[in-house]
Amino acid sequence: MESKKIGDVSSSLYTKVGEISREKIKKELTKLSESKVKDEFELSSIARRISEYVKIIESMPGIREDKIIEIKEKLASGEYKSKQILEETAKKIVDDIL
Repeated sequence: MESKKIGDVSSSLYTKVGEISREKIKKELTKLSESKVKDEFELSSIARRISEYVKIIESMPGIREDKIIEIKEKLASGEYKSKQILEETAKKIVDDIL
């Protein structure tokens, strides 16, 4: 069987070079994976802050479905239409914001 030529080089030589290159790459990767070198990384200041925020959020109490249902029922029944309750609620909201 006659090998084809690519330029002045036979195609079988290109194939051989490709095989050698692949073998060399495999050997290098094997060396790297078997080495005892430890990977190290440093978190950026932004990543640290995000981590802190996640911890804060995780420590916060969850949504209290029972309270939400209770308030929805009171709103639907008109119980919160009293001027006194509206003023107290508004004051609590302002106090929480400030």
